[in-house]
This record gives sequence, structure tokens and C-alpha cells, in this order.
Amino acid sequence: MHTRADLSLKSQLRAILISCWWFGVLLVLSPVGFALNYANVHGVANFVINIAVMIPLAGMLGFAADQLSHYLGEVFGGLLVATFANAPELIFSILALRNRQVDIVQASLVGSVVSNALLVQGMTFCAACKSPGKMFNRHVAQASLIQFALCVSALSVVKSFPSLNEGARRASYGISAILILGYCCYFYLQLKYQSAPQKADEESCSTRDASVQQTQARKQPELTASVAMILLILLTALISFHSDFLVSSLSTVLVKIPATFVGLIMNPIIGNAAEHWTALREAYAGQIDLAMGVALGSAVQVANFLFPVIVLVACAMGVTDVTLDLDNLQFCSLLASLLLLTSTLRAERLDLWLGVSFILLYIIISVAAWFY
Repeated sequence: MHTRADLSLKSQLRAILISCWWFGVLLVLSPVGFALNYANVHGVANFVINIAVMIPLAGMLGFAADQLSHYLGEVFGGLLVATFANAPELIFSILALRNRQVDIVQASLVGSVVSNALLVQGMTFCAACKSPGKMFNRHVAQASLIQFALCVSALSVVKSFPSLNEGARRASYGISAILILGYCCYFYLQLKYQSAPQKADEESCSTRDASVQQTQARKQPELTASVAMILLILLTALISFHSDFLVSSLSTVLVKIPATFVGLIMNPIIGNAAEHWTALREAYAGQIDLAMGVALGSAVQVANFLFPVIVLVACAMGVTDVTLDLDNLQFCSLLASLLLLTSTLRAERLDLWLGVSFILLYIIISVAAWFY
């Protein structure tokens, strides 16, 4: 953990601008998005402009959360980045529920899990391969995979119901509450692991020592904790506005693009821009444990916490069609992701083909979503 109180306002402003230099130009479209919305222009142009603005906003959100994570430690920092990076999905889902876009909500949540578990994780592995023979903390990865397996197992139980009847709905609500409780326990154990790591075998000790060396080599924070928190709040507010504008223009876009592809592929890629940027940056810098914490941690958080929360929120809003009962493509996508993720625990060291395999599976799912 770091403490920095000697950062000037000018240096922090420069760091914020540099953090989004390659996509920051899209921020100029933010006023255009507001203008189109309040002029009641809800066509394809409104959709494209607001989805473009979401890219730098999500990326800057990830940067701010990453800066705040410097003050909180690597494990909790990874969870924090994943939490704030999932804010666009949460905001988008609630606003879409308000407009009764049930299919888009379910597909977007599942797509967010698949995108983080395959696309972001795969690109992370590829970026980490610039340092041959890189290893990762197996204990943290195993805990995340167990949570992921718990979610897929719970979904398979709900899918065993012959139809989406009242019994299936009630089972979904009860199982959602159990998944949320399970994630809270997982979150607590992750914090406990960070504060008091337990003794393990020689291999685990060497891995943890490498992780400590990585943490020590990590760059110093570029923002103070207070500035990072203020930036997070402002960006979350902006994302909520543009998510609202995005939802209002969905009906026009769904006429030209398959709804399954929009929900399962397009929305998650835009919403996961923060995870992409943060995980790739950290993996390229050699912080593979933090990168995996962002990518895999975000997938687990959506699957075991955000998705069940949305199911219960939908029930409170009177939208009873949102349950844990997924269609065949969504469920098979999660199951395939889990099977491939399990292979990472068997890999003694990261290599390029492991990352490429993750990306190829994501492309396969994308092709299926277009024709589904």
C-alpha cells in the first residue's frame, strides 16, 4: 500500500488527461449526447454517440479505481477496481428494467461475465507473456473459480425446471439471495487472505514471494485518495446519464442488429472498457495477480452478486420475467467459459496459446450470438 500527499493539483490533472489520451477525444461527444437526448432524437445516431462516449468514461473509471487501489492493497484493490468497473452494467441494467428490456438485461449480464472471463482474461494472458514463464497466485484464482462454479451450478439447478413457472421464479429469488450471501463470504475471505496470508507449500510460497516483489515494483499512485474518490463519483454520475440515453435508443438499433448480439456481445464490450484497460495495463507491467483480480474478479462479481441483485431488484420493480433461468446459448456460454478457465489452474506457467484460446472461444460465442 502507498500513501501520497505530495501530489499537486496540476500533476494530478495531467495524470487524468494522460490516462485517456488514446480515447479521450471521444469525450467531446458527451455534450452532443446530451443535446440529442433533450432534442428527443432517439435514433441510431444517438445510440452510436452515447456508446462511443461510454468507452472513455469507463476507461477513466477504471483508472480512478486503480489509483484508489494503491492505498488499499493488491487483493482488495483488484476487487475495488472490479466493483467500480461494473458500475456501468448495474446502471444500464436498472435503466433497461425501467423500460422493460428484459432480454437485453439478462443477455448483457451474462455477456459481461463471458467478456471478462474470456476476452479480458485472454488478452491479459497475452499481455503477460512479454515476460516468459510468468506465474500467478493459484490460491486467489482457485477461490474465484470455485465461486464461478457455484454460480454455474446454481443456474443449472434453475434450468432443470421444465418451464418458467411460479415455482421457478420463487426458486430464482431464493437462490439469488444464497448467491449474494456466498459472494459476501468470498469477499470477506479475500480480505482476510490479504491481511493474514496463510502458510502453504513451497510452490505457493514462491508464487506469493513473486507477487510481493511485483507489488513492490508497482508504480506509485498518480492521484491522491480524495481526488480519486471524487473522480469516481463524477464519472459514475456521467455514466448513469449516458446509460439512460443509450437505453432510450435501443429500440431503434434492435431493428437492424440481433438483440442477442447487442446484449451478449456489444453492450458488455463497451461496459467492460474499464476492465480491459486496467487489466491489460497491469498485465503488461508484470502485475499478473492484480490483472487476474480485475478480469476474473469482475466476472465472478457479476455472476455471483450483480446478476442475483438485479433479479431481486426486478422482482421489487414488479418485473417477474428476470430470473436465473437462462436460454441455451447464455447457459452454454457460461459453462464453456468455466471449463476453459479451469484449465488455467493446470497450467504451470502462462503462455501465449492459453490467452489465444480464451479469445478464440469468445469469437466462437460471438458468431453464435449473431445467428442465434
